[in-house]
Amino acid sequence: MYTYMEQDIQAQINYPQIAVIGGGPSGVMAAIFAAQKNYNVTIFEKDDILKTLLQTGNGRCNITYNEPDFKELTKFYPRGNKFLYSVFARFSVNDTINFFEKLGIKLYAQDDNRMFPISNNANDIRQALLKKIAQTTRIKVIKKRIRHVSLYEDLSFNVNDEHIFDKVIVAIGGKSNLKTILKGLKLNMVPTKPALCALKVKEDFLYRIPGVSIKNVNLKYKNLDINDDIMFSHKALTGPLIYKLSSYMAYEEMPYTVKLNFANVDKRQFIKALNTKIQESPGKLLINTLSYYFPKSFVNTIFSVYNFPINIKNIDANKTLKERIASLFCEFELNIIDTIKQGEVVTAGGVDLNQINPRTLECKTIKGLYFIGEALDVDGLCGGFNLQNCWSTGFVSAMYL
Repeated sequence: MYTYMEQDIQAQINYPQIAVIGGGPSGVMAAIFAAQKNYNVTIFEKDDILKTLLQTGNGRCNITYNEPDFKELTKFYPRGNKFLYSVFARFSVNDTINFFEKLGIKLYAQDDNRMFPISNNANDIRQALLKKIAQTTRIKVIKKRIRHVSLYEDLSFNVNDEHIFDKVIVAIGGKSNLKTILKGLKLNMVPTKPALCALKVKEDFLYRIPGVSIKNVNLKYKNLDINDDIMFSHKALTGPLIYKLSSYMAYEEMPYTVKLNFANVDKRQFIKALNTKIQESPGKLLINTLSYYFPKSFVNTIFSVYNFPINIKNIDANKTLKERIASLFCEFELNIIDTIKQGEVVTAGGVDLNQINPRTLECKTIKGLYFIGEALDVDGLCGGFNLQNCWSTGFVSAMYL
């Protein structure tokens, strides 16, 4: 494997000037390794650098996903998975772990393979990276919004009509108005769409139970068949299942209807299990028996909205009623009507990958121009995948300057 530990980082004679546009995880990663090759690096960031890192993993920083096989890892990227083969082959999850351990940050993996710092504090990651930058004399940070990047005839780059650079690494995307910044370079851009975001639904009665979650729910839509947890909020549906749906269907025209199986078993199996519970406690209220399977507030809401008898006992529940209840819990039709940005949001879209060399991340038509992180039309599911994309693409771009 071709890893950063094996690089022969030699001093460059002319010390080229490198601009990194964007002070997020990928931009900082690129700057650190470019500086190690004795390039003079200037990071342009309109806000405090690595500020967005504090929002990741609900403040814990989900650094990566514990999957050493890079081909398996790419399966978690709805867009750009094949493009990432060579990137992850050059800087893997294990390389990420080793990199942060060298910075004094030890990681641990949860049962679901998501990896976090043992402190569970995103600020520890940020401070470790900031310390690394501060120790590197070849990195300069300028707090400034980038308006445009253009190319001179001598193939040097003009940034904001104020700075001249030999090479440029673009590490911004999503909400950064990247298309306008690069307008003069005539690159193809894939329109951006929200991904990993909460979704608004027609069935707004589900907003009545904010904070309630249901584990291991199955969702089906067209060829999509996924399982994960769902959570209800006061204005949208959220949780890993919804984030996955929003990512896979980022470009789907709304509204569209998905089918949820809250029990995650076949309807017949659910009725059979319910009958067993009914026989065990015939005098118990049916609504309380169903609360064995689902949160009580969720069951109460379903009973209220669909006019099921609240005070009916198990023994009095007939076949028709149980069929109706099973249909709702196992074949619930949910109408998705809009996206809503809430918490950690990633965007789909960016620079068209057909224009980028996947081995070096250099633009095929403009020598010396590189794209990394969210600037690329690459996005992953929730679970550390988008940060791994940042660490890997940041490193690879620096190695091939």
